[in-house]
Amino acid sequence: MTVQNNKKKYKYHLLIVFIFAITFSCIVLHNVSLYNKIIIVTGNSMYPTIKNGEIVLIKERDYLIEQGDIVLIKYKESESLPLFYPHNKYLLKRVIGVGGNTVEISHIANSVYVDGIRIDEPYINYYDGDTTIKKGEPYTIVPAGYIYVLGDNRNNSFDSRNPELGLVSEDDVVGIVMK
Repeated sequence: MTVQNNKKKYKYHLLIVFIFAITFSCIVLHNVSLYNKIIIVTGNSMYPTIKNGEIVLIKERDYLIEQGDIVLIKYKESESLPLFYPHNKYLLKRVIGVGGNTVEISHIANSVYVDGIRIDEPYINYYDGDTTIKKGEPYTIVPAGYIYVLGDNRNNSFDSRNPELGLVSEDDVVGIVMK
């Protein structure tokens, strides 16, 4: 064999590998996009867990909503939403309580209790060093089919403490953030 024949075989094998890699990537991307949604986060309500501009993958099918999950919620446009929600169509929040839970926010202890048990929340960020949990009803019973959600950036979050959002129907959950 000549050097020229070896180069032709090498280029041919390289082309086959390249075509295989592109085909495989297209199949994977198709399957990911078929069952999942890729979003770019706008806003700081989930800081420091998820930062403004971060890309996250949302699982849209075959999920069970559990306490601690981060969910993407469909939300109607609203004039009363703060300016840091520029699109007003989706909210990304952490599930604190599910149907049947009792959620209690203690403004004195700066803690959240679910069914009387204080939940450990190492992911919380208090805006500007203020450790007081602001606003919200101190005691909420979550009915079946609904969830109680809070942002990790507690003092910079439009969430279930705000009566305009309140409890979120599970029907309004688009999916959960894949970990």
